[in-house]
Amino acid sequence: MTFNTPSFWYKPPAEMSVLSRALIPLGWVYGAITAARMNLIQPQKAGAPVICVGNLTAGGSGKTPVAVALMKALQNSGWYKSPCFLTRGYGGTLTGPQEISPETGPDAGDEALLLSRTAPTVISRDRLAGAHHAAAQGHDLIIMDDGLQNPYLRKDISFIVVNGPLGWGNRRLIPAGPLREFIKCGLKRAHALIALDGAPDIPGDKPVFQARRRVSCPLPSGSKVIGFCALGRPEGFRDSLQTLGYDIVLFKTFPDHHRYSASDIQELKTEAARLNARLVTTEKDAVKIFPLNDISTVTIDLTFENPEALLSMIKART
Repeated sequence: MTFNTPSFWYKPPAEMSVLSRALIPLGWVYGAITAARMNLIQPQKAGAPVICVGNLTAGGSGKTPVAVALMKALQNSGWYKSPCFLTRGYGGTLTGPQEISPETGPDAGDEALLLSRTAPTVISRDRLAGAHHAAAQGHDLIIMDDGLQNPYLRKDISFIVVNGPLGWGNRRLIPAGPLREFIKCGLKRAHALIALDGAPDIPGDKPVFQARRRVSCPLPSGSKVIGFCALGRPEGFRDSLQTLGYDIVLFKTFPDHHRYSASDIQELKTEAARLNARLVTTEKDAVKIFPLNDISTVTIDLTFENPEALLSMIKART
């Protein structure tokens, strides 16, 4: 299922819409069902340590860039011979469990393709089966992108990623807000939080590791661009283009995880020629476009403020 984040999810509580208020009881039901699943199902161990990079909200909180940055740090540490990613394969058609590569193509899903550029990546709709498959292939560490609310696989360490500027939105549960579960329930299972570009008010005493994102693109500042993306929260990409100083003459959005057709790309190129502008998209979108040719990509580099302490916690638990 694909969707774009409703704007009312991130309105301050004092500005909560009538629709959001009407949906609050459904959110309580959603949260109760999630809590029951997490409490009643006994998670099982995989044959390798599992690091979960999850979140409490639906939509783009920055999990995938965090997972990539963690993988690179652990690769550089030399502690593990063959670490891999585990992902559900959102936006793809493959059910797994199977290992994919950048050459697998759009059937793998955009997030999986992006992850596979950094390390071996296993796709599996059944996360427990995927973890067993990864261990059977000789992988000695698994970084699971998403899956905090998956009750079947035991995690050795769980991180909650929170987008500092957005926080947890209006702090209501789906569909009234962005929360996938009650905040206190998610925090109880997590070992630490990773806050991107600042931290919201976080209850409790869990460790919080700060990280900063830096966006870059080969196009010079001031360039006329047509930005396009297929993200749950496209506003974040628009903000990145503005940060880079681009003149955004058109901004086109598609449903989250959209698979671009040849006609989609041709229409965008026609508009670019008409407006004398350059096409620019995200890394997550670029992996689904073949060939990329005249389309520029905005990349995100993530830096941890205290990587030594973060890696020390991981080493102690895996």
